[in-house]
Amino acid sequence: MDVTPPPVSAVLADMTSPSCCLPDRRRKLLLRDRPYRRLLPSEPRWERIPKAVQEAITRLVCGQARWPLYLWGDTGVGKTWAAWWVVERVREYCAVTLERLADHVYERGAWYWRRLADRTLELAVIDEIGLRTETTDREYLALKRAADLLEWRPTIWISNLAPEELRAAYDDRIFSRLCCGVICQATGPDQRFSGRAMPCSRANAGVAAEPAPGNEHIGAGGVVYR
Repeated sequence: MDVTPPPVSAVLADMTSPSCCLPDRRRKLLLRDRPYRRLLPSEPRWERIPKAVQEAITRLVCGQARWPLYLWGDTGVGKTWAAWWVVERVREYCAVTLERLADHVYERGAWYWRRLADRTLELAVIDEIGLRTETTDREYLALKRAADLLEWRPTIWISNLAPEELRAAYDDRIFSRLCCGVICQATGPDQRFSGRAMPCSRANAGVAAEPAPGNEHIGAGGVVYR
């Protein structure tokens, strides 16, 4: 029986369609049992990381969930602490605050931007998103540029803003890029006042060392909502 092959135009259209080229965004990270380096005065402790965040990190690092991780919650609950637990165990990383990126947003050759564009980068952490009450043009441009550079790559975005507050503070483009993977809320007491003091990270100090349908929302109890 003769079978008529599909026209070349149809094949090319299928190969270049978003559904065909959309990466799975599941990527395992090879973590060392012990840190490659010490970036904080004291080592981040896994048991001090909120349970929901432990669940999110485990799923992402093991390739069971899609990057990026949008990690949000109140001040002092351990968001940056958790991100640095991962950072200290990967070989190639970049951790920086959005404010520092905004300060250098017009400097194309700035080290931060060259580092985020480096294809050998294993993990990026962008902290202090939505720190100010009003978003400046410089901050928006920096966040949009970073999100474009880090699309499909292992990235932890850290903010005090809930996803809908992020959308309101920026726009749908930023929301789509930052919240297209795992969304995790970190809850709990402020560890700075609970006897679990967390030292200021170098990311917070400005030193750099990347929901739509199908997203995963991990709540305070570690329950995954799709």
